Amino acid sequence: MVGKAKSRLEKQHEATEDRNQRLKVAVDMYKTEMEKKSRGEKGGSLRDIADEFGIDKMAISRKYKGMQTIQEFNTTKQKLTPAEEETLADWIIERCGQALPPNRKQICLHAEFIRRQNHPEKHPVGTSWVTEFLGRHPEISTGWSRSLDTQRAQCLNPSVVKGWFDVVKEGVVDDDIAPECIWGMDETNCPRGNIGKERVAKVQGKKTQHAQGGANRETVTAIVTICADGTALAPTMIFKGQNLYTKWTENNVGNATCI
Repeated sequence: MVGKAKSRLEKQHEATEDRNQRLKVAVDMYKTEMEKKSRGEKGGSLRDIADEFGIDKMAISRKYKGMQTIQEFNTTKQKLTPAEEETLADWIIERCGQALPPNRKQICLHAEFIRRQNHPEKHPVGTSWVTEFLGRHPEISTGWSRSLDTQRAQCLNPSVVKGWFDVVKEGVVDDDIAPECIWGMDETNCPRGNIGKERVAKVQGKKTQHAQGGANRETVTAIVTICADGTALAPTMIFKGQNLYTKWTENNVGNATCI
């Protein structure tokens, strides 16, 4: 499967991280060479080290002397400090784990709350800041949410999921059950009205981000039965109503049973 192309901000973040790593190694090497010279030994020059790592020699010199680099100076001009941004990122990840993913506006409001509390002298946080924030935090991305009933969302937590996999390991993996003897049946509800789909934050690498919603909307229920060996039974679609209209079952490419 072809992966999603990286955004400009993601590429910029990776390039910055790579440069910071090279700068750190270059400064460490320069310190070693300066220690050699202090002992009367021959040491490498700053220019040679700068050329080797592709880093401006002034940046190495400033860092060696304990002065701020340009990037560190720019950090002081940001709306939030790196520690505050980490707190915001943790909040987003926690909300995603609770099936309550924040959208861009909610992220902006939460960041603005932090700024007002700690940096009232700085300009307010805007929606464009959220884009830059996401670029600095590749562990968070954005995607379309998928509605999940509140009752189910409350059961979707790390401890419950781990407990389920522990049971599967004990009852299936450890007992070496043959794949053709393992069948799984599940149902999903497709809301016929407001699906409640919006662009929200999600943890990087997570394919689907669920979002809590009401469980009282009219839905169509789809039931699927799949075997661990890759085979599957035809799905079943259950429509709410006294009569089943023909147009509901048009283009039945999955040969589903409709009731």
